[in-house]
Amino acid sequence: MTNFWSQRSAREKLIFFCCLLVGAVFLTSQGVVRPYEALLDSRQAEIQAKEIRLAKYERWAALSAARSNFGDSLEHVRATGGQEEEMSRFLKTVESMARESSIRVTDLKPLPVEQKDSYQEYQVDVQTEASQESLARFLYRLQTSPLFLSVPRFSLASTRGAAGDSRLRMSLTIARILLPAARGPTHRGS
Repeated sequence: MTNFWSQRSAREKLIFFCCLLVGAVFLTSQGVVRPYEALLDSRQAEIQAKEIRLAKYERWAALSAARSNFGDSLEHVRATGGQEEEMSRFLKTVESMARESSIRVTDLKPLPVEQKDSYQEYQVDVQTEASQESLARFLYRLQTSPLFLSVPRFSLASTRGAAGDSRLRMSLTIARILLPAARGPTHRGS
């Protein structure tokens, strides 16, 4: 073998080493790198599957918590008095939200209570004037209120304030749904 190797020229030896190097790189890539990449891909797929499962469990937990809070939420939706008393509370709530949001209510008018199949809908027509930030804060308070308020009508116009500053005039109707008052338990004589 040494005789064979010594008879080769430097160019043939270089070609042999290049072929040997290419073969080693090929075997390393096929025998080590590709299996390692496949292992990494399978681990990544497992991680993604577990993240999806975790997100699903988190949604289930949130729904479970929401269900447990649903009974508490219904207490905010159940009427506790007559229509006049409930409308008065609703008007005070809207005025309080407006005051906390630093908006000026220019007109606040209760609308007739609408009797639906299984609930009553109370509506208030509100005219306001304030800055953009204050109106955004007021709308956010309406949206996040535990009273399940909605805004079926909304309009917005730009105007100049007394000091010449830019103000927004908003006209909206705020609605609240109330379930009939809970009836007390009926007791039968024994």
